Amino acid sequence: MCEFLGLLTSLSSDEDQNWMCTSTSKGILNCWDLRFGIPVNTIKTDTPIRKLKSSSLHPWGVFSCPRYQNEASLWNLETGILLILQISRSSIIKFELNIILTF
Repeated sequence: MCEFLGLLTSLSSDEDQNWMCTSTSKGILNCWDLRFGIPVNTIKTDTPIRKLKSSSLHPWGVFSCPRYQNEASLWNLETGILLILQISRSSIIKFELNIILTF
């Protein structure tokens, strides 16, 4: 029997559409290699994820934003390693790379 991973909350792919990442309401990131149609990695995070955006900083990187609006994380989807965790005192983080990096 399959474990319920939560409701789909966001989807993002890299510019070249080589990979795709989905996020769920239970904080699961699923990464797929679109060239071969195979799963690459599943990452369990601590909080439900609200938004995803691919990163131009890292070829397998994706920014995730949990339901709390003052946090953003950069994940390496290939290895499952959290590269950057950014927490802002501001109540709103705009989901754009230049704004995230200025906090």
